[in-house]
Amino acid sequence: MPAFMVSGPISICSGLWSQNIPITTRLVDSVSTPMLLDTAASKRIEPKRLTTHHFQFDQIIDAYDTFSRAAETGALKVMIEARMRGGGGEELDQGAADVKRGVTQPRTDSLPMNREFRLVPAGMVRALAPVLLAAALLLLPAAQAAAQESGTGVHELAIGTKEAPPFAIKDAQGKWSGISIDLWRRVADKLKLQYHFVEMPSVPALLDGVAKGDLDMAVAAITVTPERERQVDFTMPYFNAGTGVAVPVDRFASWIPVIRSLTSYGFLQALAALLGLAVLSGALIWLFEHRANEGFSGGLARGIGTGVWWSANTMAQRAGGSDPMTVPGRIIATVWMIASVIAIAVFTAGITSALTTRRLRGAVNTVADLSSVKVATVQGTATEDTLSQMRIKYKMVGSLQDGFQALQKGKIDALAYDRPILAWMIRQGGLSAAELTDVTFQPQSYAIALQSQSTLRRPINITLLETVQSDWWKNLLFRYLGQTTN
Repeated sequence: MPAFMVSGPISICSGLWSQNIPITTRLVDSVSTPMLLDTAASKRIEPKRLTTHHFQFDQIIDAYDTFSRAAETGALKVMIEARMRGGGGEELDQGAADVKRGVTQPRTDSLPMNREFRLVPAGMVRALAPVLLAAALLLLPAAQAAAQESGTGVHELAIGTKEAPPFAIKDAQGKWSGISIDLWRRVADKLKLQYHFVEMPSVPALLDGVAKGDLDMAVAAITVTPERERQVDFTMPYFNAGTGVAVPVDRFASWIPVIRSLTSYGFLQALAALLGLAVLSGALIWLFEHRANEGFSGGLARGIGTGVWWSANTMAQRAGGSDPMTVPGRIIATVWMIASVIAIAVFTAGITSALTTRRLRGAVNTVADLSSVKVATVQGTATEDTLSQMRIKYKMVGSLQDGFQALQKGKIDALAYDRPILAWMIRQGGLSAAELTDVTFQPQSYAIALQSQSTLRRPINITLLETVQSDWWKNLLFRYLGQTTN
């Protein structure tokens, strides 16, 4: 039923349903009609602002025709004026119309000849007026959709996306593909949804577009976080990933981790322990030898210095200095010789292993290493929140490409971002100057972002569940990632 408005004072509704007049108005009923009329009467809704076309009551057929072609005529709401006249031709207000039951006849000179018309009693006009106004208010969304669409009757969804290989890839011709894009196409095909893609510069821009209603959904590599969940709704996750770390490949600056290892607290602690043992053995040697052995004679400072020098030569297996002459001195010397050999062997092996690992694998081997290197991540991403929560200092880059350039030029030591995207960029982007470490932290889940309270959430979730459990999904992952699970 088209939506119409009736101008003029309207205050009759309570007696409408008791007059045994059958009227079919779909959403309009005895409960909603008085409510809508009261809303209009209190000026909380201004029906005239919604009106695009005006007609007299005897032009009702033209009004129907105009509204039926809303996409062509641009009709949003149609106003029909119903002015009732008394027997003397004077215009009557609503109260006078209640008394005089005149007959109003439409003008036939302006109507097509193949139409059939019946005389409409003024009482019937008065009875229909509130129903037509209520229908106008209730059918506003449908009229807006009809005026905006191309006449197909199907709403075309605006799907926001951004480049995030291998989940959203844009080729030279502007065509989109990728894990998330292909998945959405399959879901849309199953649900018979029509859509078009809208490219946005960043994930925050995608979420803002969905939240403001400019986009119906957003599909890319969008991580679900509590903060984002407060802004928009999400479907069930369809891909589980984690934050990875890319580091530069062998270059001169890779010696920096070695230098850092030599000045680290652990290395200095081990070195101090070794020197402490040497001082202790030298002091004991002097204590037992300074009276019987001239080589350790002299004052306290000179004697202990001589003992420490002897201890260092013994640890380094160098000949030199006086040999112990007393029995206790020789026992201490024997024990120190064996202990120093073991200590030097363990110390050398540990340092060699640590330095080799640092030299070959770079500065980042664990999550804890991120605290001692220069880290960067892409601005406005979930990784930024993760690093902040872990109290790791970082700098922001505008895009992933900017991050890899900074990594190559030595401006940063590590680039933290979604692991599958880092792996794709390194493997497919020809970035030979960077490599992906084994470090993975902060699990992430990708999902489709929707407007809050979207009616499409449930059917999309059901279709997603069916899809990610199918062989088609495994083949898709293998095609883009070289693996069938995530």
